[in-house]
Amino acid sequence: MESSFSFSESEGKDPSSGGPSESKASHEGRLSTMQNVIETFRYVQAISKDKSLTVRARDKLTNRLVIIALLVGILFIGLPYIGLHQYSTIFWLVANCIFMASLVVFVSDRFGILRTLQPRYALIAWQLLFGTAVLSFMLAMTIVLVMIQIATRLFSNAG
Repeated sequence: MESSFSFSESEGKDPSSGGPSESKASHEGRLSTMQNVIETFRYVQAISKDKSLTVRARDKLTNRLVIIALLVGILFIGLPYIGLHQYSTIFWLVANCIFMASLVVFVSDRFGILRTLQPRYALIAWQLLFGTAVLSFMLAMTIVLVMIQIATRLFSNAG
């Protein structure tokens, strides 16, 4: 399927962004999917260490909130294995609520950045966000379906 985006010679690297160029030449010689993922992670890792970039205090706070929620979730999920199995459903629900709330705040606090981007880049970023949400949903559903299949087979063989 052809891309609906057109690349002109004038579209290239924005000197202030430090990002990779999107010229016609770079469009024709694109990296493979895996190379692209690896190079993107390297690029983000490098710019994450750039001290000249400022990050809002609220963004730092939500970063920490997600990390804390993840650790609390792991702790709560592990509690039934240390003798508190009668509370496992409650632990799971609390951990899930804390993690979900932290992720909602984390993501929603960053949506405003789309309005600061050029329309083309805002659309691409939105497509990445949407695609990631759909991918996450599909992964979660697949895991649930696999777990249901395993549980069904285990309980049908036990009887």
